[in-house]
Amino acid sequence: MTSLLPLNTQPVAGAIFTALLLWRGVVVTGNIGNDILWGGTGADKFLYLSPSDGIDIIKDYSYAEGDRIAVSKAGFGATSTNQFSYNSITGALFFQETQFVTLENKTADFSSSLNIELV
Repeated sequence: MTSLLPLNTQPVAGAIFTALLLWRGVVVTGNIGNDILWGGTGADKFLYLSPSDGIDIIKDYSYAEGDRIAVSKAGFGATSTNQFSYNSITGALFFQETQFVTLENKTADFSSSLNIELV
């Protein structure tokens, strides 16, 4: 991801969003702090660099639209998507025992192996 240059960085709802145009959508990251994120229509990647950056709320996550959660292997110390768990009742997504995301729409069929990409 470091080879991509930010096209638009602007403050939104108290967070800094970096939107990068990709061949299949937009990369959205809230950076440090608890942020509220929207990807919009189409395939989006929600990028997470560290589990200690806060707990973000993703308002419009949709696997069917091609949305994915991209997680930094180095920043998380992740070696497998099996290290992630999801609570379909609360929408909470965890790395090991640390929550870093809440999917507001509480996607019932969320699968770490399908929805998370290690980068």
